[in-house]
Amino acid sequence: MSNRYASFYTALRRHPQLSKEDAVRSFTQGRTGSLRELDHWELQELTRRLQAVDMPAPATPPPGGEKANRMRKAIIAIFYNMKRTPADAIAWAEKQGVKGQKKKFNHYTTGDLYVLISIAEKIRQDWQRGIRNRVKTMGTEK
Repeated sequence: MSNRYASFYTALRRHPQLSKEDAVRSFTQGRTGSLRELDHWELQELTRRLQAVDMPAPATPPPGGEKANRMRKAIIAIFYNMKRTPADAIAWAEKQGVKGQKKKFNHYTTGDLYVLISIAEKIRQDWQRGIRNRVKTMGTEK
């Protein structure tokens, strides 16, 4: 005797974000979250619906993986240090570009992000120098 739930679990595997309980509860409109409480026809229909639903292709991860994500966070941290928002950092990076190529923030490679970090560091140094100069001139004025 084969497992009566095998085809259900095969169909459910196509939906990694969906738990068994959520699928059953949604199908039964909250009546139950247990497969055992479904009759044969309900189980078949639930399985058929799970097989029929086409899931969108998984989003492609940004280039560079975790290292690139840390580099993106470093750019945002540099801007945060200058009292700017993450949206400001992202807009700056997309407008700045690297080697004449402008890309979306999450599409920069680690090499591009390295260049952007060095430019952002220079901008932060200039910003800090400007603050020091303003404080210095405030101390000399009476």
